[in-house]
Amino acid sequence: MPQSTFEAASRNTGFLNAVAAVYSADGECNEAEDFLNRSLNADRAASRQPAVNTRLQLADIWVREGNYSKARQAYREIITRNQNSAEAWRGYITALHGEQDDRNVLSEMERMPAPVHAQLEKEANFLILLAGAHSELRHGRKQSSYCNRRGHSTSHKTKHRPQSSMYNLPGRS
Repeated sequence: MPQSTFEAASRNTGFLNAVAAVYSADGECNEAEDFLNRSLNADRAASRQPAVNTRLQLADIWVREGNYSKARQAYREIITRNQNSAEAWRGYITALHGEQDDRNVLSEMERMPAPVHAQLEKEANFLILLAGAHSELRHGRKQSSYCNRRGHSTSHKTKHRPQSSMYNLPGRS
């Protein structure tokens, strides 16, 4: 792409977010983060609220990098503005679990709006994360009930870390 075309396109937040997604998919989180920050700055410079999708994408990168505290704060800000954002709740709970703050995982699940709770409980990886939180706090019966919702058995020892990159938390075993 010619430099002048790239510079013109770089003023478009959609373009910046798309480039960030490509870098993120390639595992180049620093570059992705740079493009997302440029997108957020472009929104602010145009006196617009930063786009929620951009903020979610950035927080997801922080989770992948193991920067759970920063991710948690970003997700929490999104939830404050939109209690019904399943994506923000998923990320928020994941970040809390990544910080090994499983007590808050469970207490925040109680605050989660019922429709969001119902939606997330349909996701096997999310249920595995919750079972892991219960397990960390030694709530064995509750862990079993989360696993049984998806037809999983807790009769054998397995790691409870989900396979999806959103739930694959570095630094946790």
